[in-house]
Amino acid sequence: HLGETIKGYREVQFEFGHITRFLMERKADLKKLFAHAVRKRVLVHTHQGMPEVGKDVVELLKAVPGLEIVHEVEEPAYMCGASGSERAPELKAQGRARTLELAKTAEVDVVVSLYHACHRQLKAAGLQHEFEVVNFTEILVRALGEEPYEDTFERFLGRNDWRQVVKESEALMAANGIDMDPERLAEVLPEIVAATEWKGGLCSFAPSA
Repeated sequence: HLGETIKGYREVQFEFGHITRFLMERKADLKKLFAHAVRKRVLVHTHQGMPEVGKDVVELLKAVPGLEIVHEVEEPAYMCGASGSERAPELKAQGRARTLELAKTAEVDVVVSLYHACHRQLKAAGLQHEFEVVNFTEILVRALGEEPYEDTFERFLGRNDWRQVVKESEALMAANGIDMDPERLAEVLPEIVAATEWKGGLCSFAPSA
């Protein structure tokens, strides 16, 4: 968005580059540090928009000892989500059907995501269809012999007792500087989780005229 929306309208003093490019430029050094095998057969979920990001992730994963890339599946748009692939739902459905078909095969242990929005959707699909999903950074961290951060989103998947979810999230919200009335948050949380701001929801957060 930065590269396309701003271009032609104003001059800026920066260039847009994804973190994967930074890592790829240091791939040789990273490979020396990948001392721990990650014995998984993976499907890598990428997107047609900014294809260089997906290609960089695949190349980084190829450097991880023990890891086998069984499939790469490319869905439309820059990423999943209402601001991305949901803009063309029929096209999205075709790509997602292929992703699910491959993810459910016996030869795939893990589906690897690139972006936050994709991760959220794929995690929900994994819960429904019984396959595991991890972000590519988690694999890199394990190859370095470290323990990745907990996937805090995962623990709330499939839940609909929103007051309980808010209660269990108190420490996370405090750590991230979120101060909101618990009852009000529980009321709007279903729309927040469903990202309905892109579909006409969450109007209560809009500034009053």
